[in-house]
Amino acid sequence: MQLVLDSSGLQISRKAGTFVVERGKAKRIISPSKLTSIAVTSNIILHSNVIGLAIQHQIPILFFDGIGKAVGRLWSPNLPSAYTFSKRTRRPAEDFFNAALNYWYGMLYSVVEGGLFAAGLDPYLGILHADEYQKPTLCFDLIEAFRPWIDRLLIQACLEKKLLKFHFTKNQYGYFLNKTGKAVLIPLRTTCEKKSFIIYDRRA
Repeated sequence: MQLVLDSSGLQISRKAGTFVVERGKAKRIISPSKLTSIAVTSNIILHSNVIGLAIQHQIPILFFDGIGKAVGRLWSPNLPSAYTFSKRTRRPAEDFFNAALNYWYGMLYSVVEGGLFAAGLDPYLGILHADEYQKPTLCFDLIEAFRPWIDRLLIQACLEKKLLKFHFTKNQYGYFLNKTGKAVLIPLRTTCEKKSFIIYDRRA
């Protein structure tokens, strides 16, 4: 699950190998084994030993500004050499990692758009992104909160060597995930969709 810290003045510290989240007299202890990422969206107190515990368990810490835009991250993975990359590339991808990331982000857009329709919201009325003709700009807004989840899932797949070179195809434009690769990634994402989130917001 993802731990979302969205309450000014909240503290997160480390004790006996666990994360301790406190606000006033309220306290919650969370095992690192239950977390996939930590998202910080407000002014909080984050103790330095929390960073060490997160790195130890390969849990990324993501920082967002007041409008939900990612502004930084703390992450210490050692990707296999086949999956290292120097920059984010989209259409087309210039490496294996970006090719897989592009595919999963594409799947995520459809999930978010479907959720918006189910909630009775218009996915074409964006808040953070400027409206574009036939572009689901509200999807572009809301997907930002879920990108760290996809990033983490892909890094884990690379570390566990579930993705291999033959899962990708290269042409004159760049790298793409082939049918064999899609057969690997789709079940992974579907399984992880059931993961939950803990959110601490200003109303708590």
